[in-house]
Amino acid sequence: MSLGLELRHRRLPGSAVAFVSDRLLAAANGGSLAIYDVPAQAHMCSHAAFDHARIHGIAAHPADTRVLVFGAKCWTVLRIHAADRQCVRIERLCSGARSDWIKAAHWVQDRSGRWLVALALAHGQIHVLSADDGSAHSEDACSEPCIAYAAAFSGRALDDLRVCVGTVFGDVLVRRVHAAPARVGGHDGAVFGVAFLDNGAIASVSDDRAVRVWGAGGDTALFGHRARVWACVDLGGGLLVSASEDGTCRLWRGAETVDVWAQCAKNVWAVAASPDRRAVAAVGGDGSLCVWPVRAGRRVETLDELQGVALPEPNGESRVPEFTRGFALGWDAALLVSNSGRVLRYEYERAAWLPVWEDPVLRGYAMVAGCAGLAAVGMRDGSLVLFLGDSNQRRRAQLHADAVRWVSVAPRNAGVFDVFTAGEDGQVVWSRVTADSWHVARVELPSARTRVASAAVSGDGQWLAVGSATGGVYVYAVSAGCFAPAALGLAGGGLHAACAWTQAHGRQTVSALAFDSDGLLVSGGRDGHVRTFRILAESPADADQVPASSLRQGTGAWLYVTRDVQLSSGWVEHLRFSGATLFAVTFFRKRLLLVDVWAQRVVLSTVCAGGAKQWQVLLGAHAVRVG
Repeated sequence: MSLGLELRHRRLPGSAVAFVSDRLLAAANGGSLAIYDVPAQAHMCSHAAFDHARIHGIAAHPADTRVLVFGAKCWTVLRIHAADRQCVRIERLCSGARSDWIKAAHWVQDRSGRWLVALALAHGQIHVLSADDGSAHSEDACSEPCIAYAAAFSGRALDDLRVCVGTVFGDVLVRRVHAAPARVGGHDGAVFGVAFLDNGAIASVSDDRAVRVWGAGGDTALFGHRARVWACVDLGGGLLVSASEDGTCRLWRGAETVDVWAQCAKNVWAVAASPDRRAVAAVGGDGSLCVWPVRAGRRVETLDELQGVALPEPNGESRVPEFTRGFALGWDAALLVSNSGRVLRYEYERAAWLPVWEDPVLRGYAMVAGCAGLAAVGMRDGSLVLFLGDSNQRRRAQLHADAVRWVSVAPRNAGVFDVFTAGEDGQVVWSRVTADSWHVARVELPSARTRVASAAVSGDGQWLAVGSATGGVYVYAVSAGCFAPAALGLAGGGLHAACAWTQAHGRQTVSALAFDSDGLLVSGGRDGHVRTFRILAESPADADQVPASSLRQGTGAWLYVTRDVQLSSGWVEHLRFSGATLFAVTFFRKRLLLVDVWAQRVVLSTVCAGGAKQWQVLLGAHAVRVG
């Protein structure tokens, strides 16, 4: 889950990143420096800092918009001129070169309060220069030979300046200006990154895949990355972030992994914390730039941490092992259909299985969906069976001529539910169900080859939206007389699409749809994107100002995109509103994430053995249930 910024102006790997302020972000792509407006998720401007060197690091000034940029043996000071959310220009103030590779840069003040530039070089030297014209202030050589791979500074006053060095031989050294270095600890490989922590400890990352924290009480090793670790940054309050060759950033609290942010297939090269430490920016080897909010939710690392329930043995002899065909999750109990044709109810509090029903037609096939208060079971013969509440009473209606291939259930309001089903032939049936009634309507798809994957109804009942397995979003104007009692079967011509957007999510499945209280349509897809659409019965007044790629006209409605966010590197499976808050269930790398979409906050993260398994998430005002 990130803010989805992209760093692809020169199609090179991102190499460095730093926050200039809580709003402005600087990121390096080769020798080019790009400036971003983080809240607006927008690129503002770029500047070629070096012609023949890659930027290796960026140090933002603590009091203004100057940045100190270095790469190879070169360094430069730039000023970012930004106003009214626009980057007017980037001004070069001074620059220079050293005789050795620069490993770290830092802003420091002398006793008169004048700002200086401190540089840590590859053989342990510390050079202090004027930030105004680059003239030399002082130079200090390391009294012991070392070859630095990484370095970091601490202290704003020149008299308090300390430097930590990670060497190619695995040593972590700390020293002051004009003092001998002290060995803090070591790794089993080259040290790629070091950082001073607020509590006085030092963090280091290495070729040995470990993150180590060196404090007064010894060292703590943090393991979890599956490849080399390139960088780390302190967030205060016991939180630390590391970036790795495995394409992820890990958020640590002590020795515990609090969260994992998957960014790219390989190499997250650099990370930086915002001044308020509520966000982390990271640049990847694929040119990606992500901003991750630091809001750690509940995290489950193994399936053993989840409560497992075994199915009861079937009556009589069975040659086929018993397993779950599908289930519907409720607050007090879950309804489950087994491959032997049994329908069972599991009560959480009593930890007890109760038989509900058994039918030979359910053997080997069942499509199950549900929500709190209603469970629906689609059968091979085209019929749909409904179970309301916690009772064993059921209703059954023949809705399709062949097998039910897809079922979706959503609560509408107190005691009213919308149920959608699709048959083998692609025909879609919309059921409106209450405790006393069951009415159905036919939904006509644009093509017999269209396969439905999601559906939702607006709060005022005016619009129906359907998502397809090939990326399409179809909007229907709901007519007053479209429903007929289920007992009488489907009659009339059904509902026809008022507007069709055939590739709203490219060619990826539109796996989730939802309406907010204002009638805004939200879609989620297997492309990892969440998009919002405004539906209008007539042409928008500013249609001529809306890009053609964001607008679609139909026979009875207009659709245009108002927002597009890449929420996941995997896919979005469900969208649910809890009050005004939109939550998404996403899958990526065998993990399920429950995400507060617009706040970009992970509420729950659990290992799930892949999205091919059936997972359901039930949201309440103060609780979440996952099955």
